[in-house]
Amino acid sequence: MKIKNHFNYIHENEKQEFNGGEKITQPNMALTPREIMKQYVRGGDSAISQLPQFKPIFNGDEEIPDMSKWTEQDRMDFVASLDDHVTEERKRLSALLKEAKIKDAQAAKELQDKFRKFIDSENKLPDEKGE
Repeated sequence: MKIKNHFNYIHENEKQEFNGGEKITQPNMALTPREIMKQYVRGGDSAISQLPQFKPIFNGDEEIPDMSKWTEQDRMDFVASLDDHVTEERKRLSALLKEAKIKDAQAAKELQDKFRKFIDSENKLPDEKGE
């Protein structure tokens, strides 16, 4: 008697059966991700609405340069133009940051003034409040 194991098993020599029966799958029965979420995720539509909705960013058509054909001077010019672009963006962003800080400082000062007025009105004696 010969013992079969994974070393001497040859699947072509084995008797195989197909017990598939009639196929009931129809073409185009695949579910969309939204339908899968509705059927198999707790919460249904509310769970779908809580997912982040990412929208692609399109900055217009831009030509992509073929850098393999560039000379050394072309590369140096490109690096210089990138440096200029980066410095301009840094200046623009720092100006925006300063503007935001000024607005935040003004808002913080207004809140402090309101808080002081509130505290002052609470610390007054009843006859000073007009009661």
